[in-house]
Amino acid sequence: MVYNSGDVGGAYQANLSVNNEGVGKKGVTFQTGLEQQVVSFQCTPPAAGAVTVGIGEVTGSFTALPADGSLLAPPTGLGDVKVIYASGIANSPRAGFLHIHGVTYDPKKSTIWVADYELRQDLFEVDSLACNNARVKPVARLHPVLSLGTTNGTEGIAIDPQDETIYYIDRGEGLLRQIDTTGKVLHELSVYTIPFHVEAGKITSYFGGAYMVVVQGDYVWVGTEALLVQLDKANKTQTGNRFVVAGTGAAYDPDHNLIWSSDWRDCTFEAYNPQTGELVFQSKKVELPVPDQTGYHRGHDLTYGGGRLWVRTESQEDDFIYGIRVE
Repeated sequence: MVYNSGDVGGAYQANLSVNNEGVGKKGVTFQTGLEQQVVSFQCTPPAAGAVTVGIGEVTGSFTALPADGSLLAPPTGLGDVKVIYASGIANSPRAGFLHIHGVTYDPKKSTIWVADYELRQDLFEVDSLACNNARVKPVARLHPVLSLGTTNGTEGIAIDPQDETIYYIDRGEGLLRQIDTTGKVLHELSVYTIPFHVEAGKITSYFGGAYMVVVQGDYVWVGTEALLVQLDKANKTQTGNRFVVAGTGAAYDPDHNLIWSSDWRDCTFEAYNPQTGELVFQSKKVELPVPDQTGYHRGHDLTYGGGRLWVRTESQEDDFIYGIRVE
């Protein structure tokens, strides 16, 4: 949809780019101001993998899957580890993070959002391109709506790269919320309505809460401990696709078309086929460059972006985000 926000009509050109390369042009003529038109393009899809599409300055991201429906090449291992600390945070006695819970990566801006349990449950956005061991001041801070105030707050969070909205779990009320970047609530769904166990076609139990939320193209995954359930993003109804994962953190990897999961404490990572739930990769224990002070070094959420798994610590003397290279 192309929209003329000016007061007068005129002739314009819409330029389509795929992965920053021009692939098509279409002329558009507006008879009046404040008019809109649908413009369509046809082009040969690029190789399977992450794709960025733009018309003018407006861009969007999605994953092109192989034509035969097969998986993209699975990872072969995990590599170097990068650490990022926060600084300059108002109301923090250490000026950095205190108790991080959710984490998500924004591929459009190469930034990472985290939720801090002890800083009003606020969401903080930091630059993922900072140097290793850098202390960076958040570029944005957002206070999400929470049903029970700041005592039971944000668990998993996930940004939708298609529209820049943010999904998060409101732990206090068991709600999956979708908000825009101003914090406005766009949608709510009670996780207690999601079946946890189904036997012989009958629902025997429902979610008692949720930790994980994952955005994958047209789908949103919601997870309690170890179980992920797929929802249609448009109407939030279940698709019937569900499978068990290893831990309480999960993230979608568009470069390999996989869902990653993280175990709570042992610093290992698993990757699953999102179509079948098959385990396709399991890492060895990742040795982190910063000593663990509590036994909860890992935290219980992760995200993927820029070729790395991004994980946050929890309850350390100085909580941080670390990024593990996926090879």
